[in-house]
Amino acid sequence: MSTVLANTITAVGGGGSTLKMANDATYVSDGGAVTQNTVQGLTKFWICYTGDSKNVQDSFNMASLTDEGPGDATIAFTNAMGSGNFATSSLSTEDGTIGYVTMYYARNYSSNANNIRLQGIDQSDTFDDGSKVSMMSTGDLA
Repeated sequence: MSTVLANTITAVGGGGSTLKMANDATYVSDGGAVTQNTVQGLTKFWICYTGDSKNVQDSFNMASLTDEGPGDATIAFTNAMGSGNFATSSLSTEDGTIGYVTMYYARNYSSNANNIRLQGIDQSDTFDDGSKVSMMSTGDLA
């Protein structure tokens, strides 16, 4: 087993990007003009599940999925977010008969650090799961 310790890694020849490996975990762009905290940019939660049966196909940082009814699910995180102010993206396939399903925050969802609740609605304005749903969140963990 080997261990590599470094404060800064620079592209061969000194050009290109530099990745600082210290505790601040920042990425420095070409020319050094822009930095980004790479830890904040990482996905902290994701899930892929079948809509109707709520069968989880794969996930990361997911403690449980609760079926709240057609087109309605609450997903609890294993490790809580730092606050309710995180960003979530979600997609759903069509349900096979009605057409598209649009995902959005549930109408009665109150932002919190422990879970996310999304609903899906089809083109007939009916709650619908779609056949496959995926979502992911970014933000700070607690």
